[in-house]
Amino acid sequence: MTSEAGWARHRPVGVWIMGAFSFVRMSMDRVERAREERRLREVLQTYSWSDESLYRAVMRAGRIANNSAFLDVCVKLSKLPSSAIPAYEAVSGMQLFTNVPTDSCERRILDAVYGATPLSCVEESQQNTMPTIPVVDGSPISINRRSVILTGDQRQSLAIGTTPFPIVGIQAAFGTGKTVVGAYIAAKQARGGARIILTATTNVAVAQITEIVLSLDAFADLDVCRYI
Repeated sequence: MTSEAGWARHRPVGVWIMGAFSFVRMSMDRVERAREERRLREVLQTYSWSDESLYRAVMRAGRIANNSAFLDVCVKLSKLPSSAIPAYEAVSGMQLFTNVPTDSCERRILDAVYGATPLSCVEESQQNTMPTIPVVDGSPISINRRSVILTGDQRQSLAIGTTPFPIVGIQAAFGTGKTVVGAYIAAKQARGGARIILTATTNVAVAQITEIVLSLDAFADLDVCRYI
């Protein structure tokens, strides 16, 4: 299997472009096994910070024909990031949502969860209806009657998290206040009457988030249910 050998989607690779003396970091997007030809067909994606390097290499060493460029390259698998979680790597390589029909209920659910919007220009009548990001001042928040001063990044996260915009959480370093910010966003959304569900991969994380929500003095009246 190609995946067992490491040739899987989202796997980082290094590409040496012959004739251009260039080495470009890229990511595996799709791998197909040509059994009769005994070779792999690979589709690679470049990173935004390596676009220019790849473009210069193509212009220097590529053979242009019929609006396409042909290069002689050597592709080598790179090491996985040290912070990569094997389960996440396995799920990302499954391509679970590749064949979801566009007119199905599943597609509507995915679009609602991940905030997909049609690729079209915003009508003039809709420009004034776009939600605005509120400004969060530097006032501290109270946790167990103790004042906590938020950083600029944390205040910006709170501002975006309380708008109708879809948001994406990414892994951050230990001690950056992820739990506090996430708990405060959830509590503020719940204060508006919405039912908020927070999930985590470990019981410890669930306990920490629950404890923070219950410790927010401004939201002491919220009903919280912890389920393990």
